[in-house]
Amino acid sequence: MSIYWLGNGYNFLHKLREFGIKHNRYANHRVGLAGEIAISLPALSCSK
Repeated sequence: MSIYWLGNGYNFLHKLREFGIKHNRYANHRVGLAGEIAISLPALSCSK
C-alpha cells in the first residue's frame, strides 16, 4: 500500500511540476509581449 501511495505522490508531483513549468512559460511569454508592446509604442509615435 505504501508503494502505491508513493507512486501516486510521484505522479501528483510530476503533474504539478509540469503545470508549474507551463504556467511559468506562459507568464514569461506574456511579460515578453508586454515588453515588446511597450518598446514599439514610442517607435510608432516617433514615426508619425
